[in-house]
Amino acid sequence: MDRVLIVEDDTDINNFINDYFIIKGYSTVQSFSGTEGLLRLNTDKEICCIILDLMLPGISGEEIIKNVRDVSDVPIIAVSSKSGDDTKIEVLKLGADDFLLKPFNLEELQLKVDRNIKKYKKVNNKKQETQIKFNNLLLNIETREVFVDGKNVYFTSKEFDILLLLINNANKVVSKDKIFKEVWHEEFCMDTQTVTVHIKNIRKKIKEINPTATIIETVWGIGFKIC
Repeated sequence: MDRVLIVEDDTDINNFINDYFIIKGYSTVQSFSGTEGLLRLNTDKEICCIILDLMLPGISGEEIIKNVRDVSDVPIIAVSSKSGDDTKIEVLKLGADDFLLKPFNLEELQLKVDRNIKKYKKVNNKKQETQIKFNNLLLNIETREVFVDGKNVYFTSKEFDILLLLINNANKVVSKDKIFKEVWHEEFCMDTQTVTVHIKNIRKKIKEINPTATIIETVWGIGFKIC
């Protein structure tokens, strides 16, 4: 069930939109101020579209768009009674995905929401296919990049492959022989010290960013595990 966040300070309009989308089979979250809307978005990871009024008390809709775009690419449908192409162009430049002028047709709003959710899910599914996240680590399979706490850290090809192998076997002990076989593509490990040195380098690079980060444990006499 698609989850929509409605940020509208007018109670009647908010409830009107909310009731319509519930009838149409959506899950909804109502917010009546910009501050509340940002709080809801930060705490509810199931939200996949925002219907956002621009004229809000306190923090404006434009400021909300800026704040959301700093942390998320969730679709934003801006709605406003402010007419003119300038308003539409401004919010689209800020990062809104679409715009509707009040008063609007709820069916048209639903079509815009559906279209943007579909696009959002497609992009996210593609990201999930190319990215692996484990604790504070993010590995991009396509670009072979490693991010520690969001910071891009250089890993050699062998270090990347070892880290990926460990993450794919998270909380399990991976033997030095298996690491050597999978990463170096050799049937037998003639020098286990080679694996140990690479593990040491991986640990060092992660710890330089965050000393309390993801731990690669040594299981003496067997191998390593990440947890």
